[in-house]
Formats: sequence, structure tokens, C-alpha cells
Amino acid sequence: MVGWVFFRIDDPGAAWTYLRAMFLFGTAEHNYFPVSHFLTIDVMVYLLAGAFFALAPVEKMATLQIDRVRIFAGQLGFGVFSFSIATIQLAANSFNPFIYFRF
Repeated sequence: MVGWVFFRIDDPGAAWTYLRAMFLFGTAEHNYFPVSHFLTIDVMVYLLAGAFFALAPVEKMATLQIDRVRIFAGQLGFGVFSFSIATIQLAANSFNPFIYFRF
């Protein structure tokens, strides 16, 4: 943990302040963010999709008489859609410097 402080913080004074707060010898600054700061639209969509797939009644869905071709087509469409969204997000958020380039 101590090594991470020097690895992450660029300023030695800020690192020393962080270490003092970490070992209860100083005060830490509190930055509180509202929930809306973290729950953006895309995060809420991902959370809802994850909750649906985690809590879906798979046993009841397995007993339904559904055409296998439609299921495959739906899976393929969902896969292509997910891949497209991931590609668009990677292209839009392309700046992610390698961690060692910070030094």
C-alpha cells in the first residue's frame, strides 16, 4: 500500500500527506460525490441488463417451446449489437495512457 502511494501520486508533498492520513497521523480531505455522479445512463443500462440476466427464471424459460433458429438469430443479433457498442465506446474513449508513460 505504501508503494502504491508513491507509484500513483506525482507530487511528493501530496504523497506524504496521503501517507500521514493513511496511518492516522493527519487529516484526510473528503470529496463526496452524489450517486448521480456514478450512475450515468450507460451504467444504469448495464446494471439493469446484468440484473435481468442474473435473475431471469432460466428454468421456466427452458420449458418454453421456442424455435431454435429464432433463438440463434436473437443471440447472434445481440452479440453483433454488443460488439458494435463495445467498438464504438473503445473508439470514443481511446485515450488511456499506459501507466508507465506517466513517469
